[in-house]
Amino acid sequence: MDELEASRYGDEIQRRMIAEADAKKGFNIAKCASVAQAVLNDVKLLISNVLKNLARAERNDDLIYHQNVPAPSVIPAIQEVSMVQSIIPPGLQDPKSVIGNDGMIFGDML
Repeated sequence: MDELEASRYGDEIQRRMIAEADAKKGFNIAKCASVAQAVLNDVKLLISNVLKNLARAERNDDLIYHQNVPAPSVIPAIQEVSMVQSIIPPGLQDPKSVIGNDGMIFGDML
């Protein structure tokens, strides 16, 4: 997480608190919507991991760093990052180059 790497431990705790609230909200929605048990188990595991990391962050902040936990509105938004680049194969970009001028895709099979 960026906050941990940038030594913003108070921000890290607040983000983990937000993640906990969102994960619990998701679990409640999933439980009410009667989703598959596998999905509920995944959400439970997510909540467990978030709580474990939150406890670690709070313990480290209390014992070592002593940084204040800011309000959720003060924390900067996570910046959007493009992880992939859209590449369209040439045959899909210009189908006539693959099909030809007659417009019959499987004309040879007829």
